[in-house]
Amino acid sequence: MKKVRNDRVNPSYYTKNGLGCLDVIKAITDGLDPLEAFCIGNVTKYIWRWKDKNGVEDLRKARQYLDFLIQGQEEEHGIKTDRTTSD
Repeated sequence: MKKVRNDRVNPSYYTKNGLGCLDVIKAITDGLDPLEAFCIGNVTKYIWRWKDKNGVEDLRKARQYLDFLIQGQEEEHGIKTDRTTSD
């Protein structure tokens, strides 16, 4: 019988095909301002694990952090959008 690893600090769903989620987040957030990095890090984390942990709930969380990032970029660049089309 295969022993299942139950590591609360480094759960197996944060490693895929030899890549660690944290390593990917570090690479893609390098050079971003702190709020951008925070949002992108969370989007990546939730997308990374959604099938292995919380399913649609994680996808919704990823969308929320992406919306935070979009809103910040719109404000920073003076872009006005119609938010009435959001689900």
